[in-house]
Amino acid sequence: MSERLPRQVKLFGAVSLLNDFASEMIYPLLPAFVTGVLGGGAVALGALDGAADAAAAFVKLGAGRLAVAATHSAPSMLRAAG
Repeated sequence: MSERLPRQVKLFGAVSLLNDFASEMIYPLLPAFVTGVLGGGAVALGALDGAADAAAAFVKLGAGRLAVAATHSAPSMLRAAG
């Protein structure tokens, strides 16, 4: 098993890792930015966090529905290919 990963896969992995680092570094600073720089209060911070949680929940819901649809259609695709 001496196959090596293509350059594009390695670059995609590196970019994904750096993006994860960036988001993990920014997330703890968001409350200070909203309350200090933007002058928002606790309600604004709560609304922002709630909106982010709602968006994540809707994306998970859509991804779950797509995964279920793909799972149910897989046997029919296999029959058509065979």
